[in-house]
Amino acid sequence: MYKVIFCFLIFFSFNANSIERWVILEGDSYYLWPGAYANDLIRIQLKAGVANDPDECAVENASNYYLDPSLSKDVIARSYSLLLAAKMSGKPVNAYINGCESGMPSIQSLQFL
Repeated sequence: MYKVIFCFLIFFSFNANSIERWVILEGDSYYLWPGAYANDLIRIQLKAGVANDPDECAVENASNYYLDPSLSKDVIARSYSLLLAAKMSGKPVNAYINGCESGMPSIQSLQFL
């Protein structure tokens, strides 16, 4: 009986946690800033609303995400291309939020929807 309860709790705790880490970015709902500044980070700034921050790393009511700089340069370049293509076509992108970068939520993975 304890094994069933344990499995039930584990399943629902991981499932609830994974749902809140995914966020949909609509093509016209954000600004895309290239990594051309001193910190060389690619920033996604929401036009309205507050960023999903499951790790509570941002200041209150923050509206920015950064691409995780620990990703390879190739992955960062492809991620930027995917975000730019999605923005230009108006298609949504699913972003996985995990960790913090410069006080903002960090995007580790992207998917075209």
